[in-house]
Amino acid sequence: MKNRRSRYDAELERQRHNDNLCKEFAKLVDPLADFIVKTKDTVATSTSSLEDQERFVEDKIKTKDHDGSSLKDIKHLAEKIEERKINHNEHTTLTVKDIQVQWEQYKSFLDNKQKQIKEEIELAKLRGLTPEDLREIEDNFRTFDKNNNNFLETHELKACLYSLGEEKTKAQIEDMIKTYGDGSKLQYQQFFELMVKVFGDADTKDEILYGFRLINRIPENQPPVANRQKLSLLLEDEYINYIFEHSPTLQDGCDYAHWTEWMFSR
Repeated sequence: MKNRRSRYDAELERQRHNDNLCKEFAKLVDPLADFIVKTKDTVATSTSSLEDQERFVEDKIKTKDHDGSSLKDIKHLAEKIEERKINHNEHTTLTVKDIQVQWEQYKSFLDNKQKQIKEEIELAKLRGLTPEDLREIEDNFRTFDKNNNNFLETHELKACLYSLGEEKTKAQIEDMIKTYGDGSKLQYQQFFELMVKVFGDADTKDEILYGFRLINRIPENQPPVANRQKLSLLLEDEYINYIFEHSPTLQDGCDYAHWTEWMFSR
């Protein structure tokens, strides 16, 4: 009877120890997984300016070692769980392999998003906008967003454009908001696109050649190849088709220098 009681107590202690290990593992792995999901969602759905988005992503890249510091303890606990031959953890559905994969995907996501945002900022410059212009656009938005709700409503947009020397009728303002926003207001990114259209159109030959070279990532000493997929980041299909129809084929695209010369010779 005494031996049976001893075996029972030993087994109970083993089960308790195993359960505590599983709880400790869950307390570390679940918050890290939640952090990954929430951060990726914040980045993916952000409506902040491109510069603010870039700063946020850069900050997350800088702090990734700190943010993922619990991985070391998670791996250590996972090794203990494996040593004790625990096959099921009722406190979490995640394994150490799951969180390792998620973490690697998270780091890749940040790197890719950083590259994407930088490219979008460069694309904005295709219309002749300088870094100073970009800052001015953002400053104008903040200045006329009187109630700090991160939107410009009809009267705010009208006042903003008037301050920039663009006096628009109420109907014109409403049409802009309908075209670029939701019909009643503009988010920053929508306002930015409107400003690029209103103030940033490039129309000189050098600006157009520079734009083609920038969007297609062509070094100055390389052939002037316009790639259809890269052009689609900026232009509608009908415009891309027009360029290709009036340009000689060059490598895997068309000769954008020839097209530009043709356009300016008309």
